[in-house]
Amino acid sequence: MGSHMSTPAARPVQEWEAPTITISFQDSPSFAAYEWEIPDHARGFPPLPSGVTSLHVAADAVYRTYVGDRRRLRCSVEHVRGWGRKPSNEAEALYVHARSTTTDDGFFLRLLPNAEHSTQDRALESFSRYEKLVADAAGVLVPRHHGIWIMDTGKWAGIVLFSVLQWCGVPFTDFVRARADTESIRVRVGRVFELLHDFGVVHRGTDDLLEKVIFDMPHYEATQVLRCYIVDFSEAEAGHVCARRLPAVPLGAFVPSRTFGCREMAGLTCCLDFNAHPDTNEDVPPYHYPSRIAS
Repeated sequence: MGSHMSTPAARPVQEWEAPTITISFQDSPSFAAYEWEIPDHARGFPPLPSGVTSLHVAADAVYRTYVGDRRRLRCSVEHVRGWGRKPSNEAEALYVHARSTTTDDGFFLRLLPNAEHSTQDRALESFSRYEKLVADAAGVLVPRHHGIWIMDTGKWAGIVLFSVLQWCGVPFTDFVRARADTESIRVRVGRVFELLHDFGVVHRGTDDLLEKVIFDMPHYEATQVLRCYIVDFSEAEAGHVCARRLPAVPLGAFVPSRTFGCREMAGLTCCLDFNAHPDTNEDVPPYHYPSRIAS
């Protein structure tokens, strides 16, 4: 674990006038939030959509990532208030689906409540990678990032630091669990990773890469065009020159990573069940191996 973070003041005292929004949780007070001007960060963020001045989080829109199998689980607003007071909390991501009260927009908020008690600032760590590697691909390969925000909630949840991203909606793993991961959807997942590699970035996630893919269901409902994005660049690296010799599509035969040319893409095709597998007498559910992808 890292050293104790230096929590910024609730409102930046600078000539720069920070944008503000109001955040409210179900059956809880509303709080004023301010966009935090990140030190040594010269690039601006895309502003929130026009007309977005307040966000509301419903009681059933709070989630945590289960440490064991990385499932997305609903949790209570009370869980938000207590998160961060124990070091063990930091192993699980805490996030909410916030809806604008003045427009039809939805947002993904990655929360760091009680930030003054936290030992590791994962929101800023992940953002730092995002800003350096893939900010220029926002809205194409990755969700749009609307900055790091901060609010002082007093005794409710202390200082709350949070990032605001475009809400996409459905993780690919939910498609798998619902047995809705058709071949065409899996090909889309392969394609977005191909584009990421062509962009010069290797993801290098130590967890299953399929957990890092989210489908933009609001866009699909509006246009009937299904888009998917990649998230979590805390371990990604730039300067990647992809040497893959094959596309991420059904191949009908097992292809070793050395033959494939790129270890991450070869591992991804295995996860997407695009390779033939060794004979087995067991009825092995698809997409559960390998559990980790080396790159």
